[in-house]
Amino acid sequence: MRIAAAQVTPVPLDAAANAAQAARIVREAQPDLIVFPELSLTGYDLDAIRDRPDPARPAGRPAARAAS
Repeated sequence: MRIAAAQVTPVPLDAAANAAQAARIVREAQPDLIVFPELSLTGYDLDAIRDRPDPARPAGRPAARAAS
């Protein structure tokens, strides 16, 4: 089993860009399991938590596709 821990530089309040970055990391690493820092999709902006990214919503789709 390949396990990876991701280190990211998120873009504040840009869940779509952060999800695309996460998808790129998943595709490059090709792990069986990968762990991302909490709040990395929202860019650590606590005000953005109101609009939590969800894999069913467009912002989370690139990362969900890369994981499948």
